[in-house]
This record gives sequence, C-alpha cells and structure tokens, in this order.
Amino acid sequence: MKKSFFITLLFSPILLIADDLIVDKNSLNQYEQDNYAHFNSFNFHGEYQGNHANIPPKPYISDRINLPETIPILGNQFTIEAMVYSKAHPLLLHRTIIGNDISPASNDVDRPPTITFHSDHQINYGFGTGNEGFRIRVNNVRVDNEWIHVAFSFDGTTCKLFVNGVLANSTDAAAGLIPNPVPISIIGNKFLGKIDEVRIWNLARSQTAIQSTMNGALSGDETGLVAYYPMDVNENWMLIDHSVNDNHASIVDAEILQRYSSQNCESPDGSSLCPFPKIRDALEVAEGGDNIIVKEGRYSEVLFDELINYSYETEAPRITITGETENVKLDGTIELNANWEYSNGRYTAQVDLNDISKRAGIKVEEIYALWVNDRYMIPAMPINFKNPTDPTTSVQNNPESGTVFALNLTTPYYQRGESTLDLQDEYIVGDIDNLDASEEWSFDKENKILYLIAGNNIPNSTNVRVRIRTQILSLEFSDNLEFKNIDFFAGTFLFHKSSFILFEDLKFSHSWEAGISYISAGNVGYTRGNRFWGGTNNTVRNCIFEYINDARAIHWSGSMYPLGENILFQYNDWFKNTVWSPAANDNFIGGNKWWAASSSIGGSTFRHITMKQNHTGGLQPGLKSLVEYARIQDQYINIDGSGIQRTVANTIGSTTRYSWLLNANRNGMRWDSKCAGTDAVVHNVLSAGNKRGFRLKGDRHRAFHLLAYDSNTNDITMPKNKFCGDDWGNNDGVNSDTKLGNLNSRLLNSIVEKNLVANTPDAGDPAVTGSNGVLIAENISNEFLLNQSGIW
Repeated sequence: MKKSFFITLLFSPILLIADDLIVDKNSLNQYEQDNYAHFNSFNFHGEYQGNHANIPPKPYISDRINLPETIPILGNQFTIEAMVYSKAHPLLLHRTIIGNDISPASNDVDRPPTITFHSDHQINYGFGTGNEGFRIRVNNVRVDNEWIHVAFSFDGTTCKLFVNGVLANSTDAAAGLIPNPVPISIIGNKFLGKIDEVRIWNLARSQTAIQSTMNGALSGDETGLVAYYPMDVNENWMLIDHSVNDNHASIVDAEILQRYSSQNCESPDGSSLCPFPKIRDALEVAEGGDNIIVKEGRYSEVLFDELINYSYETEAPRITITGETENVKLDGTIELNANWEYSNGRYTAQVDLNDISKRAGIKVEEIYALWVNDRYMIPAMPINFKNPTDPTTSVQNNPESGTVFALNLTTPYYQRGESTLDLQDEYIVGDIDNLDASEEWSFDKENKILYLIAGNNIPNSTNVRVRIRTQILSLEFSDNLEFKNIDFFAGTFLFHKSSFILFEDLKFSHSWEAGISYISAGNVGYTRGNRFWGGTNNTVRNCIFEYINDARAIHWSGSMYPLGENILFQYNDWFKNTVWSPAANDNFIGGNKWWAASSSIGGSTFRHITMKQNHTGGLQPGLKSLVEYARIQDQYINIDGSGIQRTVANTIGSTTRYSWLLNANRNGMRWDSKCAGTDAVVHNVLSAGNKRGFRLKGDRHRAFHLLAYDSNTNDITMPKNKFCGDDWGNNDGVNSDTKLGNLNSRLLNSIVEKNLVANTPDAGDPAVTGSNGVLIAENISNEFLLNQSGIW
C-alpha cells in the first residue's frame, strides 16, 4: 500500500510539453500504483445516470461509498480528512466529500461532521447540532480538476479547515456545541471526481500532525484513528478500513482505479518519458487540437465520460485518438487467471470474480462471452452449429451445412417472425443443459464455475479471456473527437448529443452477444448496439462491423447529417426472426415530426457500403439520403424487407445509384409503407437473385438505368397502390385518401428479365394496363417500350 502525494502549491498547473500525448499500456511496469475511488455519472454498463435531455446534462450520480453502521458517532473532538479531485461540471454545484445522504446544498440538523464542495471554489464544513445546522462557507480556497488535501478539525471550541495543510479558515462560532448523534455514513454523495486517503479521527489533529501525514500513508494503529480508507478492496469487494477497527465499507457503482508515479515522473504527462498507461487518463486532460497516440496493446478499460471537448453542435479543434499500429485494441474482455481441470469431456474452472473485479476496477458479477487463444467460443445453445466466426462458403441459395446460415435459429426470447417461421421455445443462452458440442461453454453464476467443451484450443491459466460488460465507450455531450486505427472489441459505443465525431480505420467486433438482453424489439429498453444518439455531423469511414449478434451494428438515431463511407458489415447476427438493420432515422430537428413545417432535415449519406453474410435487414438510410456504390449481398432472413429499405420518409427526396443488390431480403430495393413516399431517384442499380427486384411505390419518382433479373416474381414494380398524396400528417394508410401511385413517375432505359409491373406512362397507358404486368405484355408493344422508354 504505497501512498505518495506531492502537494506544494494549491493552484500549481501541470504543463505538458509535447506535440502528442502518448499512451502506452506497457509503461505500467515503470510506475508505482496508488488506488483511488472514482465517481462518475455512469453505471457499470455505461448508462448515464441523470437528466441528459438537459443541455448540458445534469447528473444524478449513483456512485458512492457507504460506511458501515459500526462507525462510531463523533463527539465534540474530531478530525475528518481526505485527498480530493473534484471534476468540473457546470450543473453539479454541490457535492459531499464526507458526510451522509443529506443534500450537500442544505444545512441540515441531521448532519454528522461533514465536508462539502460548492461551485468551483468553495468548501463548506460543519455539522448538525441541537435544532439547527452549523456550517461555515469558505470561498476561493480550491479549484476543480486538481488534487487537494482537505481536513476539518474541531476541539470543542475551534473549528478549523485546512487545505493542503494550510489553515484556510478558523472559527470559534461552534464553541461548546456538540454534534448531533448522527454517524458519518457516506464518502462521495452527488460527487464527481476522485477521492483517496479518507481518515476519520475522534480527536482534533493539529496542523503539524495533518501536514506530517497528508502526503503519505498511515500505519493504521495511530491513536484516535476511527477509520482509514486508502481505497484498497478485500476479497468481497469491500473497501478495507486499515485502522484497527475493521469498519469495512460498501462500494456502490464507484470504480477503484490507480494513480501512477515513479522516481522520474510525479505523474504521467503523455511524454515519451512519462506516458499515460490508459487511454482514459489521456482523454481526461486532452484539449482541442491534441493528438493522443496509443501504443500497441490491448487496453481493457472503458471510456465513460461527459463534456469532453464540449462545444455543443459546433465544429471546433479536435482531439484525435490514434492507434500507432494495427494492433491497438479497446478491449471489453479481461484475462481469466484460473486453473482448468478436464473430466468427462469438459474443462472446468473456478472463477475468481474478485480478481477480475480488481483488474476491471469495479465489481464484476457476470460473464457474457469467452475466448480461448483469441478464438470465440459459442455459448451453449439448444441447436448446435459451427463456429460463426469461421469463414463460410455460404450463399443465400446454398448455405453451408451446419452453419448459422443453414439453420432456422430464432431468438432466446419471444420475437414474432414470418408466418412460415417456426419459433424455438424460449431458452437461456449458455444454459448448461445445452452444453453438448465442441467449443461450447456455460457459466454457473451461483457457484462461479466455467464449463467448456474445448475444440483445438485447450484452456490454461493465461490464454482465456472473458467479456464482463455491454459498453466500452459511452460519451455524453462530447464533441470534435476523432478515433483512428483502433479495434473496438467486445463492447458497444454510444455517443449521446455529441457532434463532429469521426471514426476512421476502425474495426468493431463482437459488439453485442446473444443472451445479454432478453427484451424483444419494440418493448421498452430493447434498443441495443452501436449508436450515435442525437448530435450532428458524425462520420464513420473505412470501418468493419462483424460478429455482432442480436443488436444493430450501427445506428444513427436523431443524428443530423450522418455519413457512412466505405463500411463493411459481415457475419452479423444468427437469428431468422430479428432485423437489426444498419440504420439512420429521425435525422431532423425543430418539429415533433419530420414532416412538420418547423422541421429541418439533415440528410444522410451512405457511400461504398458492403453487406455480406448477415442475418440482418438491409440498409435503412434515413431522411433525404444518398446511397451510392453499395453492394448488399447474401442476407439470410426471409422477411418482406430489402437490401435497401426505404419507408415513406426515407423515400422522399432520396437518391440511390451505382449499387448492387444480390440475394437480399426478399426485395432488392423497396419503397414502401402504409402510404408510400414521393420524389425519389434511383439509377444505375442492379438487382439479382431476389424474390422481387425493385418494388417502388409512391409517385413522382425517377428510375433510370435499372437492371433486374433472376427474380422469383416481379423484376420491376412501380404499382398504383399504397399512395395517399402528400399530406403526410394524415397518411396513416387506414383513414387516408387512396390515390393512384406512379402516374407521374418515370421509368427509362432499364432492363427487365421477365416481369414488369408499372403504373407509369413509360410502360404504356395506365388506363389500359392498370399497371398489370400481363396487360402490359399483351397491350404495349416492345417497340414502344424500347424506343420510347428504353425499357427492354
């Protein structure tokens, strides 16, 4: 237990003299480590705790440390002290360092000896006594984002506040008063930042005594020491009281992380001599214009934060986080140090979740996925299949036997599918009763035992990794950030109301696993996967999304001007009764609906998109979108969807061009809804191997240079049904007026292999054909179709 603090001046700044901030996980070996408790606005899985509809967000922090009931009640002589790093936040103005769950903003009679921070400069100290609260406000004695030592002592006559060992305030206003018999019960109430070296004494320490120990550790047996928390944890993930009194405390959501120091580095500063061991530490100090260079390695950490480089929907200098080599991984897994035993065809291991918790910095209670020698292991399933991460020879019409593509797997929870699909009974992913095939595993949570039927990769004490979380990156109201050349492994990302985010040259693997959530689509809380939620101008370029199961690979939700460019989606999802399309939706602001007069649409762009070997729906590109150079191929769910799916809003004003739609979800491209949209353009697009090629409903469309062949039924359909006009607010498809669609659409210079259904005059007089393919063939000459419209 090493404790070394170097506090010399209250407001001494840290100067970084470097062009780049360097992160190197291998630098851990050069530092000595010192635990602290970290408090933020996120729960274990990275879900924000607070009102993030507010601008900026207002945190309701659940992180805290609860002291036991065995803590004695302090009388009229005491000292409480701590090392504190209070993180700046414009809406978190009142914070308790040591006290109880009474609001830090109040001066309550039921308050024990307490230290609270206020605004960005004030410290309050006091206690409840008699029928009132006693509290002293001391201004301009601290700043945010800096470690300080704070101590409050009372000898029955004089209250004193010390900051960094310097007397900041002294008063006899409480002379003769006795604190009410209320115990100190909490460290860190509504607090954002870091706390260390908490000490509670039943005597008044002198300034000299405080100064003599504030930069180091205590032995624990000092006279008058009631409780001492240097932020170490025991085997039950309790905060150890290193005094002789064993008042061990409970940790709620807070993390136990480390500070680093060495003989040459007071603390990491991102230089080549003193690099940051973790990405999160560099991101915490980075400012717009900084470059964070991440050295090679697996970084098993999470990036959960808010207001990073905050500029709210305004472009500004960016923070760039770049992997120095191709082997940089933000990793949602932890190495499992366990002894494996073999018996009856299975390997078993007793899992030390406390060891995993210590390395994760937070209490871990579940395992969601397993790898041996970096090879994915399959959770025990009721139907066996080959490892879904292996390359496959499957195509939609000839799936490889024994793979997920050849089997009608359905979700472990009830999710309605196509009427022809037989749903499996509901089941538990990883159920030991289904453990019967090579490379399957199961975890007995109650007894903390892992079971594995190994294939060619035999587990040992160093080659197994386990997934412990859902998200690895969750940023609120954080702007102008670039992530480059990094693998995001075994965890999702979420950016909420964050803008001008760039993802470039990244890989996203195993972002979600079957069995993490059993909430079916459409129900409260079902949303899952990688997501931009709100914000503007968020770009994903040159990225791969693979092995993502039962969740969206990516979703821009309510995000203006989304851009996806040169993206590969492959080997995503196992199930026949879900969709989980890569998508953009609701990319508008100003009104409650996209069609409202007050709404402004931020059009989306998808360029050079490749989708192959997926059990997902096709691309859903959002409002006023451009899709170009897309290749959507070999989708395996039999739904009335398409390779590119445009419902009413996504159709209007859209452009699709230079794309290939091969063996997609029933339709190559579909413009459809209860009332279809208008004014879409499609040209130079090929559909092949689909049940229906182009199914283009609505009106005033422009369809040029289309090629549709090898369709089961219709190659090109521009029908008259499902069009209700332009009154989008009243177009519910039930009470709406029914109008003839595609009378004002154009279809030119296109090739149809066998069947054309079109209500456009370019396919003949609709009054004669009624858009019927047979009547077109019987009544409209090939010469008209070819010479007048270029339809062959």
